[in-house]
Parts: sequence; structure tokens; C-alpha cells
Amino acid sequence: MQSFSLRLGSGQRTGVMLSENALLSRARRGDRDAFDALSHLHEPALRRFLLRQHVGELLEDVLQETLLAAWVALPGFEPRVRFKTWLYRIARNKAVDTYRRTSCTLSLEGEGLAVLASDQWADVDRALWVRELLDELPEVQRQILELYYFEEMTLEETALVLD
Repeated sequence: MQSFSLRLGSGQRTGVMLSENALLSRARRGDRDAFDALSHLHEPALRRFLLRQHVGELLEDVLQETLLAAWVALPGFEPRVRFKTWLYRIARNKAVDTYRRTSCTLSLEGEGLAVLASDQWADVDRALWVRELLDELPEVQRQILELYYFEEMTLEETALVLD
């Protein structure tokens, strides 16, 4: 389990180290700084997940919509599932909403490919090849593989994210 020092509203660190569970507990009670710390913890992996959802240029918008929706819904969060699983479920729903709203398929380009390649594969050619193979799969099968292998979720957590 990771620990984080909490930032005060002024941007100063408290010096107190809190676990993810402690941050979650505080955030559920309305502590914005605790939620910011949780967001900071999950943001890199959440970005990678959203890139694989083909949100392309709308990545920042979908990420912000995800975090806002999570903040609003957090008081009702039930800890029977991991926070990460719950957050990814929201992100997936926001990505689907964005896809429906834009009515087009957005591609993974530029910076997103660099993030995917640097984080998941040492070789850009291999990353492109894998991406092409994944893109040939039906959407649900692709998402299962991405959540299980790239995001290291259990099969149960993957099922919860995908409904």
C-alpha cells in the first residue's frame, strides 16, 4: 500500500503520511485535498486507460469529466470494490459518452502513442503492432485485455468495470 503526504489548501504539505484508504475515507467526508491526492495517485494510469479508449484529443476533457463525476459521486462510494475499479468504471462511461457525443472514432496519435510506447513497450514498432491487433478485436474483448494486462485488474474487477 502506498502512502502520500497530504497538501493543505495553501499548497503546503502536512508532513503526515496517509494511506490510500485513509485518503479515501477523508475524501468521502468532503476533504478536497484528500481527493486531489487520490486523483494524483491514479491519474497516470487513468490517462493510459483513456488513451486506449480512443478519446484522442478529448483526453483532458474526458479525464476532467471523470474526476468531477467521481468527486460528486464519492459520498455514495461503497468500498466493497477498489477505488481504482470504481474510478475506471466512471472513466469508461465518460469515454463512451464522449464517443456517442462526437459520433466519430478518434485515433490514438502523437503524445498518446509516446505514453503508451514508453510505459508499456520499449519498442515503438511492437507497440504499433500490438495496438493494431487490439484494434481488430471486438470492443469488449479489447477492453478486457487492456484492463487485465495493462491496468492489472483482476477478472472480477474487469467485469465490474465493463458491467
